[in-house]
Amino acid sequence: GFRYVYRFSELTKRYVSYAYQTYIEEKLLYELSPESSVYIGIKAAYNRKNDRIISLGTYNNSHTSTNSSWIIAKEGGGLNQIKEYPVTFEKEVAAYALWDKKWFSSFSTSLGMRYDFSSNFGSILNPRLALMYNPKPAFGAKFLFGSAFRQAGIFELISEFRGNPNLLPERIRTGELEFSSLLLENKIALKANIFYSTIRQYIGKVPDSTMPAGERFENLDRIDITGISLYFSCQVRNNIRIYSNYSYMLGYNAESAAFYEIDGVAKQKFNAGINFKSLKDKIIVDFRINYVGKRKANITNIWIQTYENGFAPSYLKANLSVSYKFMDDFTFQLIGNNIFNEQYYGLGRETGSSFIDSYDPQNNINPAGHIPAYHPQPGRTISANLIYKF
Repeated sequence: GFRYVYRFSELTKRYVSYAYQTYIEEKLLYELSPESSVYIGIKAAYNRKNDRIISLGTYNNSHTSTNSSWIIAKEGGGLNQIKEYPVTFEKEVAAYALWDKKWFSSFSTSLGMRYDFSSNFGSILNPRLALMYNPKPAFGAKFLFGSAFRQAGIFELISEFRGNPNLLPERIRTGELEFSSLLLENKIALKANIFYSTIRQYIGKVPDSTMPAGERFENLDRIDITGISLYFSCQVRNNIRIYSNYSYMLGYNAESAAFYEIDGVAKQKFNAGINFKSLKDKIIVDFRINYVGKRKANITNIWIQTYENGFAPSYLKANLSVSYKFMDDFTFQLIGNNIFNEQYYGLGRETGSSFIDSYDPQNNINPAGHIPAYHPQPGRTISANLIYKF
């Protein structure tokens, strides 16, 4: 959907990365009693990785080097220069266990633990706890608590624009409370979730004038996220069902006790639809709408700060699917995505420290900073499928 603008406009910039993984995994499920079971697993892996090879011009076939380095050319070393890229090897071991126990007809628990070791970042221990209370179909409650980690991705580690090879894994803790209900002989389903997550060593972005993007990825002290989600489904008739869900999510500053909108994430999202069946389920029609609220852009995104008051606009799109089973094994399907041709874009992960309007193909082909990559989403698309079931 976009092409980088840089000084070698007549050449193509290409990325290549080679890797492989070999692993072995074993699992055991043992029933202690009809009300209790234990699940145990182990996994060992060996990974080969290399930095993304960045080439100018023709496609690069080497697994560890390029004959036309973009980095050397950008630094003024000339075109068609050879550059070797390092290869790294990572060893991983994981062991995990889960104990499920039903104490009473309406109360059960699930307790788990996982241990991970990596030769890249050391060891991490993560617990998991679930408490489930279901006295009757009309009411149910569940409490979940768990921790996890997220290892930095290759883009965050070695991107030539803002990468940081010293990033540590994110440490995540989440608590969630869920309430659910089934009413009118299961015709109406309701669900509500409240969650609170704390991420330590959060991988965010900080200003850095030495990097081409004017910023770099860095482990921040902490970020807190909280929100709610709601779900509704109703079987209006045997052949008609309506459904919807809504989510509301914000960041939370524990020191100032203040909420804030998270970069790149919509505070509000809403989906709704209707599903209709006819002629003994030979015809199935599904219509749904998706709303995504405005998304806060990073402060370094000068273009959005200037023209959109710091937020990518919200959007509302609709999709329609019609299926007709005209023989026992044949189904004709007509799918319309974004049927009202809503024009919108995604922010992507490139925040952009350059002002895109400064680019001029004659007088300023390489403006300072990094031009942001906006991602125009498809307009109306219609496809027809013929499905044969063997």
